[in-house]
Amino acid sequence: MKNRCLHRSKVLFPFSSIPFLFFLGCSSSLSIVEWEYTGGPYAQNISTVHIDEDNPSHVYAGLTNGQVFKSTDRGRTWTSLSTIQVDRTIHRFVQHPEHRQRLYAATDAGLFVSNHNGGEWKRIVIHDNSGGSNPSRAFAIDPWKSTQMYVGLKGRGIYKSTNGGINWNECNNGLDSVTIAEADIFDIDIDQLKPDVVYASMSEIGVVKSTDAGGSWLPLTDALASSGSIPMHLVINQLSSESMCFGTNGGDIYKSTNTGTTWSPTRQGPGGGKIRSLAIHSAKQEVIYAGTESGLLVSTDFGTSWRELTDDLPHIATSVVLASDKNNPLIYVFGEGIGLQRSSDNGKTWLHVDVGLGGATVSNIVTDRSGGKVYGVVGQALFHHNKVAASWVSTCNALIGGTINSVAFDADSTSYLYAATMNGIYKTTNSGVSWTPGAKALRGIQVSYLDTQPAIRSRMYCSTKTGLMISTDRGESWTPTRPIAAKYQLRSLVFSPVNAGMIHAATSNKAVIATNDGGFNWEPARYGIVGDDILAVTSDDKDQKTYYAWTADGDGFRSTNSGLEWNRYSPPWKVGDKVHIAFDRYQPSDVVAIVNGIQVYYSQNGGATWMEIPTTKLRGEVRALHWSSNSSTLYAGLKGAGVYRLSLGDTIKRLLGD
Repeated sequence: MKNRCLHRSKVLFPFSSIPFLFFLGCSSSLSIVEWEYTGGPYAQNISTVHIDEDNPSHVYAGLTNGQVFKSTDRGRTWTSLSTIQVDRTIHRFVQHPEHRQRLYAATDAGLFVSNHNGGEWKRIVIHDNSGGSNPSRAFAIDPWKSTQMYVGLKGRGIYKSTNGGINWNECNNGLDSVTIAEADIFDIDIDQLKPDVVYASMSEIGVVKSTDAGGSWLPLTDALASSGSIPMHLVINQLSSESMCFGTNGGDIYKSTNTGTTWSPTRQGPGGGKIRSLAIHSAKQEVIYAGTESGLLVSTDFGTSWRELTDDLPHIATSVVLASDKNNPLIYVFGEGIGLQRSSDNGKTWLHVDVGLGGATVSNIVTDRSGGKVYGVVGQALFHHNKVAASWVSTCNALIGGTINSVAFDADSTSYLYAATMNGIYKTTNSGVSWTPGAKALRGIQVSYLDTQPAIRSRMYCSTKTGLMISTDRGESWTPTRPIAAKYQLRSLVFSPVNAGMIHAATSNKAVIATNDGGFNWEPARYGIVGDDILAVTSDDKDQKTYYAWTADGDGFRSTNSGLEWNRYSPPWKVGDKVHIAFDRYQPSDVVAIVNGIQVYYSQNGGATWMEIPTTKLRGEVRALHWSSNSSTLYAGLKGAGVYRLSLGDTIKRLLGD
């Protein structure tokens, strides 16, 4: 009775040659299992925020997926307005100084305009040969003559319009045309007291200045070029335009008191950090806020000195904008790990104002052995799921290594986690309340994958650009494995439940590699494997020499000699289908697959046999999949839509006849 609903796939024969109705006969009588939304994470893909200059209760948010949201109550509720261009980041909104319902958006798809408060958008063609699609980050309108506009294009330099955006002309005189063709213009700022004076910041060149409304430009930061830092953001004291500041991608801040003739450093940034935004108090020009990779800064003397303003904010990547106010402005901060928050008391307390504001693309999901603790990765941020509150809580304070590529639990403690980032490995001993950098040997090195050995407690493995590495002291020190094979980039590891020395690895190099000595020596074991990158390797629960390998494009392979030789093994889906595979790291024979984002299959023997589980359709593209056998819960991270889960315990019991 136990296996009467299972279907045994056959080696070298396509699934279509086997009676399909027999396979579905049992599962078709089951009730449909519904995907459950886990409550977020919300608002982790905000790329820009704009406060209406006439009505500070109206707030616009632009997302990295091109969506535009609006709130009319300072962020308490949000309405989706439109999508400018699918999957193209919105970098900046600019409101027309005279026609307030008109918004401009600088995006990765070019410059757009809306005449209806963000409801509809029209592309502005700037460069004839590009169709207007050159990415744009910077846009500015002359406050005294609103028909005069400036836009910065990636690889095209600066363009100017004198008729309200109908026609555009290149205005790069005085700048190296070859350098401009490679530059990215980050910011354009106009001196409101002298509107013919325009400043811009760009890669390759730095800060430039024009005194004739863009007719010609003079570089201002040649002396700083040797530092390698790129000016990202500019602010000008509009009451005394001789004073200005800029922040760099290295986290440094410079100040000038003579219209950019000379500059003095006022803040030295940490390695790997950058200034993400600068915002100036409209009524108190001496007050500047800086959003950085490690939190929020404030200066009350126009950038001469800085202090942290993070009473209730974590030390993570933060951007800042201000709502105009004569006394204490409303401060809005946003970023991966904090969503969108607002303070009305100069940063002493913060309120989340992001419920329902967009979603988040979760790239990685992990649970502890019991399945009770759940963590999800969104870019540079890590979140813990609070099941009772149905919400996600940021747990990435001081985790400032950049994009998180992989997360692993310590083998002995669920409070200890490791995160592999673009700048090495970080460690927490308190469930993510705080993080510290790991071994010095890996600092500054991109770590693409990380895992811990469930049987040998002190052993860890990671994958870098220079090859695979092993640690025998919980990540304190690392040694290259033998042979050092830089071409093998790990996707996942499967540990033998009965032999701690036997490990198989799925790689993104169309190969399975294996070790017999616990990870010190690895050899390719790819005979017979062809096709796409290997997503996962799973093991048979009855035969310890039988392994299965699965690819993203629907291929399946089986080895009956511990991975030395492989033959095609047909699963119940077709070659060419889009497949995601997840297996329990503590029970590698327990496997779940999602095919084309619709069909869900379960196997208790590594993929030798599969059962289809009828479910509702997921509301988005799967980007991450995790299966916890002990809790019988499947988690799916969707593109721009957060995390959904399936509780499969009762369904699997009925399928198995238990």
